Amino acid sequence: MAAENLLFEGSNFVLRPWRLGDAESLAANADNRNVWTNLRSRFPRPYTAAVARTWIARCIGGRERGLQLAIDVEGLAVGGMSVDLVTANTPRTGEIGYWIGEAYWGRGIAGEAVRTICPVAYERLSLDRLRAIVRSSNAASLRILERSGFSVQSRMRRSDRRPGSAVVEIVYTRDRNIFAEPPTITATVA
Repeated sequence: MAAENLLFEGSNFVLRPWRLGDAESLAANADNRNVWTNLRSRFPRPYTAAVARTWIARCIGGRERGLQLAIDVEGLAVGGMSVDLVTANTPRTGEIGYWIGEAYWGRGIAGEAVRTICPVAYERLSLDRLRAIVRSSNAASLRILERSGFSVQSRMRRSDRRPGSAVVEIVYTRDRNIFAEPPTITATVA
């Protein structure tokens, strides 16, 4: 789906379409072992400027289905947000994925980006359900999804093409009708 007219402002970031000029910033933030180890195996390593240019060209050219957006902080693409259409046995379902450069961790950007894109994905892609598949070792993403109203659907042990390949992934889902009301986030003080 063409994303040329999508632009969503968060409190300290913007979700926007990828641009050819994003390649260097994308590669600089994506080529990080700590980022890579938290993502699924299709995320390349090393993540070079050439890989970034190829990815951006696919997005701009409309060869990626669903929504593919850059997470922009102060004019730099420092992460990515996607909602891919799931076709196998799950009609009207999208799979949300996101990552952000390590220098931007802990700022609440990824969580706010997830909460921003969900209602957009439901509407623009005519979805009834979103799912996310997260490694059990990625505590930050587990918290983001739970705080965004996703709930655990299942756990699965899988092989990965990486060293130490046995991983546990957790499948989270969120149905469209739940997004009628914004998620409530509560904090407790110990």
